[in-house]
Amino acid sequence: MWRTALIVLLLAVGTTTYTDNRCGQYPTKITSLDNATCIPEHFSGFADGRDNIRSHIRYNCTPTVEAYTGCVCNDGNGVSGYQYCVHNVSRTPDDNTANVTLGLCGIGAKCYLYDFNASMEVDLRDLRLARRLNMYPRPPCIAPDLEATPTIR
Repeated sequence: MWRTALIVLLLAVGTTTYTDNRCGQYPTKITSLDNATCIPEHFSGFADGRDNIRSHIRYNCTPTVEAYTGCVCNDGNGVSGYQYCVHNVSRTPDDNTANVTLGLCGIGAKCYLYDFNASMEVDLRDLRLARRLNMYPRPPCIAPDLEATPTIR
């Protein structure tokens, strides 16, 4: 009898822990400048604590976008850990919008889009507009926190 009670208790705790790991708040910070600095067409800021910049040779002035999440991808944690990460940050050719793609941490301490992805669209023309996130598709259990500022830190 006590073994059955122990198994039921372990299953209940395991299910609760699994649910709590999936749901929660994963902060994303976006810093935008009103054409105050020149950066490449594609820019990826600090993702998972590393300076991860992807860029083209073409340079022109555009708002700077920086995005990061609170999680750190550890090697071998797999997608079952539900560690969210920033996969990519890019801007549209007209410099008006930044697109941030979130994924899941996977094997090799990398951010993957296979099992989960969500994109955020940020309007960079005005700070009042930049504070509003347009997310698609609407991800379950994610509540990004957005901060926009017109100054360089």
